Amino acid sequence: NNVKILSHIVNDAEFKKFVIIGGGDVDADFATTKTSAGTLNSRYASLVHGGIEVPYILNSAQMIKKSSLYKAALYLGRASGVEPQVPLTYKDLRIQKEQHVMTDSQRVDAINSGVVATRFVPQLGIVVNQQVNTLQLNDFLINPDGSSPELSVERIEAQLNREISSNSRVLFIGNNLASASQAVVESFTIGYLLSKVAEVGVSDNLILDFKNVKAERSGTSWFVSYDFQANTPINKIFHTGTIIDPSI
Repeated sequence: NNVKILSHIVNDAEFKKFVIIGGGDVDADFATTKTSAGTLNSRYASLVHGGIEVPYILNSAQMIKKSSLYKAALYLGRASGVEPQVPLTYKDLRIQKEQHVMTDSQRVDAINSGVVATRFVPQLGIVVNQQVNTLQLNDFLINPDGSSPELSVERIEAQLNREISSNSRVLFIGNNLASASQAVVESFTIGYLLSKVAEVGVSDNLILDFKNVKAERSGTSWFVSYDFQANTPINKIFHTGTIIDPSI
């Protein structure tokens, strides 16, 4: 069923969507979860590993085990509650206890294998380790074909293309050729892209920059292309302190 949903997204959906899938629950399931991620191998599919425990509604001192599908639902809800450019990396899922507490090497393995996992971070609690999808071509944030192993980057592209397509067809389709020149079509696209540019340190948005907006007509159809720089996530930060001799 998961593969059927993914097939619909890739082959049939008018606009790109995303599927969030539950993997294994405990340490012994981790190898199977990684294999499943490799089988899915898609920019549109995310696989969430690890069952959790939640308080029993009638007795908060009692914990009830929930599967990775429950965690996947939490992950989906968290993603749905933020703008596409807001990564879920280091975001709290309100998890109190995990069935599989990963080691450092397992967390690295999860990221490299395209598996969404959680970890404990002081001051934050149990959070998403990194918002990866199952795409196995994951050595770089942006691949030569435009795909990305980061869900937030894929959501930015899907949202941007969906908005421009939906708004442009309402404006142009149904009119005649004399109503829309190349300059008019390009001007609309440029204006819309400008409205989606973030101002660093001031306002957040989908993209940081764009260029090469080009409209070409073939018969009764317009084809518009553009390049953009996505407002990608910050996944790591490193500080290095060097002690010095105060007498020097």
